Amino acid sequence: MNITSRINLMKQLGFTEYEVKCYLALFERESLTVSEIAAIAGIPRPKAYEVLKKLLAKGLIVSIVGPVSKYAASNPDIFRQLSHDTLNKSLKEVDELSTELSTLFQKNKHNDNPLDFIKVYSNSAQIHSKFLELFSKTKNEVLSFTKPPFAFANIKQREEQYKIQLEATLRGVIIRNIYEAPPPEEAAEFYKIRLTKKVSNPGDGYREYDKLPIKLMIFDEKACLFSLKSPLQENKSLVALCAEHETLAMSFKYLFESLWEKARNYYVIDGHKHFFGKEKESKKK
Repeated sequence: MNITSRINLMKQLGFTEYEVKCYLALFERESLTVSEIAAIAGIPRPKAYEVLKKLLAKGLIVSIVGPVSKYAASNPDIFRQLSHDTLNKSLKEVDELSTELSTLFQKNKHNDNPLDFIKVYSNSAQIHSKFLELFSKTKNEVLSFTKPPFAFANIKQREEQYKIQLEATLRGVIIRNIYEAPPPEEAAEFYKIRLTKKVSNPGDGYREYDKLPIKLMIFDEKACLFSLKSPLQENKSLVALCAEHETLAMSFKYLFESLWEKARNYYVIDGHKHFFGKEKESKKK
């Protein structure tokens, strides 16, 4: 599919010509500044700012933390999903374009500045996609602080996340999770949804802490995905940051281990939580 075909197809899907040109420009490298995007896309720089803001809102690109604002294309699988959701049907051309963009995405993935190691995801589809990507690549261990709001927008995404976590455990990945204790009035529903099956080795992978400092996942001591409240006053949602940096990942792991030792051990059967061992005794006191 040539560049003209790409542009025409994306315009048919509801994108403006400037949006298409900015989006496709980001497949030239892993990340680009606004000036670089405007130059490659052949559009005025002031317009590029406006277009990038719209692409961020749609989840097609991510911003990168650093001294100079940079942007990168999201995994093109998001483009396929967004397109299908918009059209409410599958199109052969959309799949072909997504596959083609995925090839370009992987080709230029490491053609970047080694200092651009933190990316910001402000769209739920982006966060979900990154969650699946990191889990699929994990070989040994995932550590997490789990607290609401959760990183899925619908039941389908929730099931996809459960599935990829199960696949990870089946290939030997160790998962340890500390849940933030829900308010008493929400506890029954919380445990019914989050843990509905018997835990084969009670307490091995799940513990509970009254108040967690952050939403966090650490993958193989190499990458971490964590959430912060949006700095925009009018936006009360969370933004997720992904840092593929071993030193930062290890620092977060030290925090995890310190709270793991303090957290309460429990198991869940049919949605009901049961403390046991030393944790149970301390809870009674």
